[in-house]
Amino acid sequence: MTRHGDNRQPSTADESVLARVTRADVLLVGLSDDDARAVPQRLLGALSQRTVRVPFSDLELLDLKDAVAVLSPVVTAAFDAIDVAGRLQQQGFRGNYIAFATDIPHEEMIREEIASVAPGIALTIVPMGHGPRLADC
Repeated sequence: MTRHGDNRQPSTADESVLARVTRADVLLVGLSDDDARAVPQRLLGALSQRTVRVPFSDLELLDLKDAVAVLSPVVTAAFDAIDVAGRLQQQGFRGNYIAFATDIPHEEMIREEIASVAPGIALTIVPMGHGPRLADC
């Protein structure tokens, strides 16, 4: 599947995955296998049952009008939330963009940068924290 006038092929997702992505409720961008199992359930509850993992590089190949939400880390080695928001804006995404990180020390700066690149994107930034820890016995 390619966009009109774009001869690039999807980098890691096959045709069937891309077909499912266009009808998915929640897209998981750049999540590892472990994160894809844990993070959506923590953040989205019942909605996490309808998720599709998508590499960041394939976002521009997708029709995102049917997606309810897109979930990604705030920062990875390959992209950050500003990159994702810009792609979502270009693709006409109308759902909610949820960016998460363990800690988010400069949340306001991230919000400002995303608003300048993608003013039409509904953004939620979620600090995941480290979760509960067992007390020392």
